[in-house]
Amino acid sequence: MNVAKLCASAALAALACGFAVPAAQAADPIKIGVYLPLTGQNAFGGQLELEGIQLAQKAQPTVLDRPVELVIVDNKSDKVEAANAVTRLTERDKVPVIIGTYGSSLALAGGEVAERAGVPVIGTFHSQYKKDFARYLKSRFLQKRLLSHVVKVFDRCDLVLTMTEATEAVARSYGCKAKIALLPNGTNLKETEKTAAAAAEVAARYRENPRQKLLLFVGRLYLLKNLELAIDACARLRDRGFDFKFLLVGWGKDEEVLRRQVRDLSLEERVLFVGRVDGAENLGAYYKACDLLLFPSAYDMDPLVKNEAAAFSLPAILAEGTPAASGVTDGVNGYIAPLGADAFAERIISALSDEAAHAAVRARAHETLYRPWDEIAAEHLRLYREEIARKAAQGEKTR
Repeated sequence: MNVAKLCASAALAALACGFAVPAAQAADPIKIGVYLPLTGQNAFGGQLELEGIQLAQKAQPTVLDRPVELVIVDNKSDKVEAANAVTRLTERDKVPVIIGTYGSSLALAGGEVAERAGVPVIGTFHSQYKKDFARYLKSRFLQKRLLSHVVKVFDRCDLVLTMTEATEAVARSYGCKAKIALLPNGTNLKETEKTAAAAAEVAARYRENPRQKLLLFVGRLYLLKNLELAIDACARLRDRGFDFKFLLVGWGKDEEVLRRQVRDLSLEERVLFVGRVDGAENLGAYYKACDLLLFPSAYDMDPLVKNEAAAFSLPAILAEGTPAASGVTDGVNGYIAPLGADAFAERIISALSDEAAHAAVRARAHETLYRPWDEIAAEHLRLYREEIARKAAQGEKTR
């Protein structure tokens, strides 16, 4: 999510629920605690997370006309240090809000201290942990142990946020019993005059004739996203005489494997590797210029690209029965196909053959799937307020 909005929501929630300093000290900074592994074996992830938080602070340095101050503690990739970090932040620094931490074992240790201190612990669930563990570990025993450990982390939370009913179902299938609330993804992308002009340039660059369809993928070029299936579907489209180009926007470790597949299928003139596209207006131009987003991934939980595309009235075709397809009704605000190259090719042809029906689907995709981050941040703030108020009331009852 937009981390600047997240930090602002957290700080505002703390203020709204009675954690603010007296009005006479209104100019004092709002302190947000951050505990992360900045050294030790998890330092790489911790440093990346810290960079994101600092970028958020730079983007939104004040809340309610008060400066935001980060109180950063290194938990050194150690469970004891993680617990000590939360103790320091709650008892010595007296921060009303804590962000952290990267590393599930560290979060579990810090969460226990936060729980005893009466600080609400809110987690976010957005990963296919079971599939990840199966990819990297041969031992079923270790897979189950690690999954059990992850579930313990979430079950210690006062509230877990996830994006859709489908992603909640994944969490429940792991055995998670925590209280869960749905908080959908959003996007900062939107149509502008510059985007429209850039989209016309994209269409002129790639579309050879007015009837040729432009298909799009945006994201990391990983086999995990079933891009081989998408390319195979393109071969079926060509063999059936369908006039199209497939633009892959992004880069990733499996790009050369995919390029080789394109060469082997003689699709060089049909499947084009655009590379990385920087800037919201430049990326938006591709969404606006194209006719259909292809996203056959069975791994992604709730892809941001689905929302980004909807901002430009671009519907997606997704794999049937996958979390990514949540919120999409076939032929209404997008398209669903069984996970297979032939099925995808057939649905692409049928979807784009009826221009009037496709125009209606485009409109409904925008109406039902597009939500700006400002709107999501307001919902985030409401959930924070409710949870902080509930925790405060619970504390009063136990005194």
